[in-house]
Amino acid sequence: MAEEQVASSALVLQIEREKLLSKLHDLRMNNLNEEQQRNLSKLRFEFVQQFLFVILSLFSLSPKELRELNETEFKELDKLISIKARPWAICHILFTFGVPFVGWFFGAMLFDTGICHSWPYLRYRKRLMKAYGKDYFPFSELKQRLNI
Repeated sequence: MAEEQVASSALVLQIEREKLLSKLHDLRMNNLNEEQQRNLSKLRFEFVQQFLFVILSLFSLSPKELRELNETEFKELDKLISIKARPWAICHILFTFGVPFVGWFFGAMLFDTGICHSWPYLRYRKRLMKAYGKDYFPFSELKQRLNI
């Protein structure tokens, strides 16, 4: 009985905390100035670019095939890509910073494949998650880009 009551009160506290965090997030998003809104819009655009590059590289999916996916499938694909892209991103980071001259001058030419877009993809994904929380995935921009 006491354990159920403790679990119940913990659940209520967690729900209240989530409501407060959601309200604070909404307040922050509604109080953005024009420059911050432009930066977030640019971030969403760049994320979609990197997302499509990485999809083409890792899964060889065409835009026509991508049009058949729905929003939940895109979110699952995003999770799968973030797992698969991490080792490539680490290699790219190590190469770029481990061998500075080669990385700076020739890295872009040597690694101009979709696999090497994994580092920027993960960086943009992290920034979007920080800015938007759980609803970070820019499905509307992706739909616009794929002409869905």
